[in-house]
Amino acid sequence: DLERCLDLIEQPERFEVHRGFVPGDQMPTFYQRASVVALPYISAGPSGVLLDAYGFGKPVVASEVGGLPEYVQDGTTGILVPPADERELAAGIIHLLSDDELRHRMGDNAKRWIAELKQSIAARWLDVYEQAQGGRAQGGRAQGGRAQGGRAQGPPLRPGTERRSHPNPSEELEQ
Repeated sequence: DLERCLDLIEQPERFEVHRGFVPGDQMPTFYQRASVVALPYISAGPSGVLLDAYGFGKPVVASEVGGLPEYVQDGTTGILVPPADERELAAGIIHLLSDDELRHRMGDNAKRWIAELKQSIAARWLDVYEQAQGGRAQGGRAQGGRAQGGRAQGPPLRPGTERRSHPNPSEELEQ
């Protein structure tokens, strides 16, 4: 019951609850006003919300499910918690809201991570394009950028494969 939960909040003026759909053109306003973004998933694949939060320099508290641990560096860009564990989720949110320096450092790391990811993806696609152009310049069909079966070899959609599509934030970001 949302009303009962709101009654438990010690400083309600610090919180805003919005129920319902948020149109895409209003999303930047919500991200800019947020201090932390919570991703309490029970199961998850790649999350656009996570990437958007990083783009706005917001640390996340996310469930350790699906592909999220590949994108959330625990203690560096956010906090990972066990799925369906409300107490740990709340503890992670409270921890970040209580520590301005940590929250800002994680937010800065998240923003830097997403910028490096975009650069890495752009560089990979440029390589594929240049390989394809090189094949055409020799008077034949495009040779570069093709795998067996004729599929284009772009950057992998999931990190951690042999063709890494993003930098490893844990190597470069502040802990």
